[in-house]
Amino acid sequence: MGRDEKKNDTFSIVRRTHKSLTEGLTGILSSKPQEWILSTGYLLQRTRAHEFLATFLKEWEKYREKGRIPDDYLKTEQHKECLLEILDYLDKALPDEITFNVLKKIFLVASIEKLSTRESLLPQHYIRIIRKLSPGAILILTTTYLIAKDVLPKDQLIDRSATVWLNKIAKRSGLLYPELVENYEDELMKYNLITARQNIGSVIFYGNRNRLTEFGLNLCTYIENYEDIEK
Repeated sequence: MGRDEKKNDTFSIVRRTHKSLTEGLTGILSSKPQEWILSTGYLLQRTRAHEFLATFLKEWEKYREKGRIPDDYLKTEQHKECLLEILDYLDKALPDEITFNVLKKIFLVASIEKLSTRESLLPQHYIRIIRKLSPGAILILTTTYLIAKDVLPKDQLIDRSATVWLNKIAKRSGLLYPELVENYEDELMKYNLITARQNIGSVIFYGNRNRLTEFGLNLCTYIENYEDIEK
């Protein structure tokens, strides 16, 4: 790998981003008290981004050193677009652990090319969908999948009340209140990750996927594969 090419590989790009964050934080902390107070919110945001990037960099290098990520994968459009999405998320959003962990998992699963090829457009779309969801909606999505796994691959099709579904998700997710779950339900329906309610909202068609659409199920399966990428 040539010198210029090496400067533009994933490790170098993320490391430079990590370094610039560190320098920015150092600059804020060394500024005047009045300026520091005005920058407190930004400081906290950048600190979180700094921590997430450090974790991401460590995991990326671990899989590279083990030979799990092909050298030529770094040149693919899929890789470049997914990396850009993650860096853009850290730069523009208020980063949270739930969202970032899912983005990282999708990125690494795509990089290892176990569930998708480098020509696939799915990883990019998965990442963009996750970026649009709130952390609460992501938690509801993953909890819905965990419950669905208790049913799969059984082929029963069931209609149940929305109240039953909301209570079950609330208990399993740790959110406790079905009203809180309901606050995030619309987000998942908007992006066709779970099925809509039926009969003026009182009934939900569960199917054998606990309300997940095929797209929602495949997205969750893709994310879950992160746990198996070392096997």
